[in-house]
Amino acid sequence: MSQRSMAPLGTQISYALKTRGVEVVFGIPGVHNQELYRGLEEAGLRHILARHEQGRGLWPMAMRGPRAARALRS
Repeated sequence: MSQRSMAPLGTQISYALKTRGVEVVFGIPGVHNQELYRGLEEAGLRHILARHEQGRGLWPMAMRGPRAARALRS
């Protein structure tokens, strides 16, 4: 077995996101997703802390720019 397959599930998920082109993850760390956040750092993914659950859903649209936000609303 490879070294990565022996890693915690959160680390495996983080590497899977990285291989699929994800660079930034938005969220709120907590007890239930602690292992995932440990894996984010190891995989080299950037995390942006959200202060409120509803607000974090709008951030990916804002990062893409106004054109993408209009297209998603249509």
